[in-house]
Amino acid sequence: MTTEIEPLVTDPKGASVALHEGLTAVWKMIETSELESYVVSNRRKITMASIKGRIARKLAEATTKIRPTPGFKRGERRANRAETVAA
Repeated sequence: MTTEIEPLVTDPKGASVALHEGLTAVWKMIETSELESYVVSNRRKITMASIKGRIARKLAEATTKIRPTPGFKRGERRANRAETVAA
């Protein structure tokens, strides 16, 4: 029986992959303390908790900014709009 242990830290490249962001963006997140990091033997380590925290913050922001698609009234179906435009 093997138990898989989830990593607690990653390097900037791993954070880049996890967040689907470029390395430059990851370094900016480190500089602005959006991601928690530390150095061990000249290697930068980023905590997975801070990566998950960033995702949670972005999800919270996204749910507060949801709005209807421009050009459609709430509850209006695309087919109904096409009929009105054609008329």
